[in-house]
Amino acid sequence: MTPERVDPVEIPAADLDPETAVEQLVLSAMLWSPSGTVTAHAAHLDVTDFALPVHRALLTAIIGVSARGAQPHPALVLAQLRDAGELVGRPGRLVADALTTVATTASEPGALGVYVDELLTQSLRRSISEAGHAMVAAAGEVPTAQLWEAFQRIGRDVRDGPAARLSAWRDGVPRPTAG
Repeated sequence: MTPERVDPVEIPAADLDPETAVEQLVLSAMLWSPSGTVTAHAAHLDVTDFALPVHRALLTAIIGVSARGAQPHPALVLAQLRDAGELVGRPGRLVADALTTVATTASEPGALGVYVDELLTQSLRRSISEAGHAMVAAAGEVPTAQLWEAFQRIGRDVRDGPAARLSAWRDGVPRPTAG
């Protein structure tokens, strides 16, 4: 009896999201970097630079561990997530699974700067795309007399957010801290 021929499984391109792959690389490299390196790189990031909410939660936890002067080892990050109430219910399971994925992602801590640059670039591109959608929506909803101001506000949000972070990163200027 001849075994049946099995066709290889095709993975649709939509399932391979390069944006979240870079997010995973940034977070993974942070997990294996000294706290000072994490703090220096995280100063240029905002949680909105990450598309996935689970990655936003991980970034916040990693920064929290680093702020205490510790290398953000996965066990410490998990404890930080637990203490922040991020591990409750199904959403918490997704965060814990994301931490497992990030902890086992083959990143190079020495390439954290390259990963951050790409993440900030993707964040800017995503923000520009979202701004375009917001402008289209505004064109149909905002009174004509207020339309130009609405477009300017949308543009300023991109300029003062992701564009400013990417520019500061590339210029080597630290972001001001709130205080």
